[in-house]
Amino acid sequence: MKRGLTPALLAWVLLAACGRGAPAAPGPAAPSPPVAPAPPADPVHPLAVPPLLAQVLAARWRFADLAGALPGEEAAYQSSDGAPDFIEHAYDGGHLRLYTDAGGREVFALLVDAGSGPYAAFQPLTSAAGYSVSVAAQYVVVCRADPLDPDSFLSLRALRFPTAADLTARLGPPSYRYRLPGAEYAAYLPQGLLFAGGRGYQLRQGAPPGASLALDQSYAAYRSLLSVRQAGFAQQQAWTQAQVADALAKGKSSPDGRARAGLWAAGAGGPQQIIVQRPGRAEWRQPAVGLVAGWEWLDDRQVIYGLEPSAGQDTTFYTIDTATGHQTAAARVPGGVQAFGVVAPGRIWYTGGDGQRRELVIP
Repeated sequence: MKRGLTPALLAWVLLAACGRGAPAAPGPAAPSPPVAPAPPADPVHPLAVPPLLAQVLAARWRFADLAGALPGEEAAYQSSDGAPDFIEHAYDGGHLRLYTDAGGREVFALLVDAGSGPYAAFQPLTSAAGYSVSVAAQYVVVCRADPLDPDSFLSLRALRFPTAADLTARLGPPSYRYRLPGAEYAAYLPQGLLFAGGRGYQLRQGAPPGASLALDQSYAAYRSLLSVRQAGFAQQQAWTQAQVADALAKGKSSPDGRARAGLWAAGAGGPQQIIVQRPGRAEWRQPAVGLVAGWEWLDDRQVIYGLEPSAGQDTTFYTIDTATGHQTAAARVPGGVQAFGVVAPGRIWYTGGDGQRRELVIP
């Protein structure tokens, strides 16, 4: 398989992997890294498999069976609002991430920062029986690969499942579900399968626009799409890590210098998140209640942000306790706020809609 992906194919990769448009491209400071699936290879000799991956394979990708093999979990994220609902588990300062279905049963992919010492063993890894490997900048993404045999694929292609429960009863829980206008989708990433709901769930087969596979329902087309969909998932996760790192780099340190925070939007039009990271720990993410007009550290522990008001409307301030994740509606300013800042711990100044500067104690 070739290492390179053309721009048109790369854009479609993201759509094929998640059924969504590609997120907004990173700015010049953090360009989206190119990605390509590693070329197929003969099964890797067991001695060449990084110990962590060997343990994942021995556990048959079952999350519960990996508890003793993993460092302590530092954060876990699950999207909402129709985005893919898989759970991202972060370890070891964020250098290791496992992706499971919404129920936390099966691991379907893992990501490592191969530039970090403990995970350098992943750098020479190539695809083998049971998994595929994709490389993006310093990140290596390993996806479980469990393709259907030709007979199973042809049988499944002809079926329609009346409900999501019927689909799960036949194939087990999907890697993730997501919603787009008019339909819900269920993705089985290890098998490279995507089912579109609506009037029942049916297998969705597609290909890059203009490609010869566009209407191809053959087994060969399915195997090609499996590789493309897994590479697309890898690209999406590598892009997310690059964006989070960029948001933190452009963010602000807490007054005591023990944490750093930034604001990140998960793709074009996606929900905004306040991201907080402490040295040696994976970042922690808190979705904002609405469109953020501005934010600051209120003290060593709390972040405060104000929502963008409509013309003439009030501005609501929210605080986030970065130690517990608790988010509170802290104050409402009638007539809106043009600008604000922190005067002292627990106290802010703001310029109201009338242009007057005032101060406010935040409980």
